[in-house]
Amino acid sequence: MWGSSFLLVKLIIDVFNPIGIAFWRSTAGALVLLAICYLRRESLPKRPQHLAHLFVISILFGIAPTIFVTLGANGISSSVGGVLSATIPTATAIATFTVFPSQRATANQLLGIVLGFLGIVLISEIFLGPGENKLSSVGLVLLATFCYGFGLPYSKRFVVPLGYSGTALAAAQVTLAAVALLPIAFFTGSTRATPTWDSIIFLTILGVFGSGFAFVWNLQVLDRAGSTIASSVTYITPLVSAFLGYVVLRETLDWIQLVGVVIVIVSSAVVHERIRIIRQEP
Repeated sequence: MWGSSFLLVKLIIDVFNPIGIAFWRSTAGALVLLAICYLRRESLPKRPQHLAHLFVISILFGIAPTIFVTLGANGISSSVGGVLSATIPTATAIATFTVFPSQRATANQLLGIVLGFLGIVLISEIFLGPGENKLSSVGLVLLATFCYGFGLPYSKRFVVPLGYSGTALAAAQVTLAAVALLPIAFFTGSTRATPTWDSIIFLTILGVFGSGFAFVWNLQVLDRAGSTIASSVTYITPLVSAFLGYVVLRETLDWIQLVGVVIVIVSSAVVHERIRIIRQEP
């Protein structure tokens, strides 16, 4: 699912509005995960403090990024939108060093963050002036990536230790998102046009896999490897999004954007100190 979510949103934005996509996506994921929990007889979180932490995650992982991406989708290609999500490791590092400080940033990590922003500039090509990708849309997608970036260390610190299975935690998370969005969707509406079977299928896939199983897998990786490794899955996102954008929508990336993709991927590796550019004295 990593790399295909932006394309699926792009395919349904003419039918469903941002609140509708967030609500129905969460609802589809919740129905599947709740059914799995019922069949496995897995208990769901019930304590108020546990639900409070899960509600925060439902905002950071579900409601806010989905709305930001949907609002920005019309002003950006699906390839570029998916590629920009490769900045999640950098956003995670920034969150770890600021809101959830566990260590001081090294010179290599600071360099990686700078390289990440350079890659963003090249991918979005904002220095070329008005073009296919609007600056406001790029900003909205980056806001979504920062939601994920802050959500990963938050989950590692407050959600994973709760002691429930990844399926139960993810089920509670998407259910809370659906419940919170229900009154808004009811009063404001969730569609822009009459839904087609294609749009319903795409939205269901987005919900079941993008807001269902993907969250389960994410929590399992967080539990076993931590937020840094969990965010590293976005290394493959640019390749998947660029491939799907070309196959489905015939989108292409020019050479400047491809250089930006490489820089973003390298920056993520530098931030996580898998590549050390600056040699530090022991």
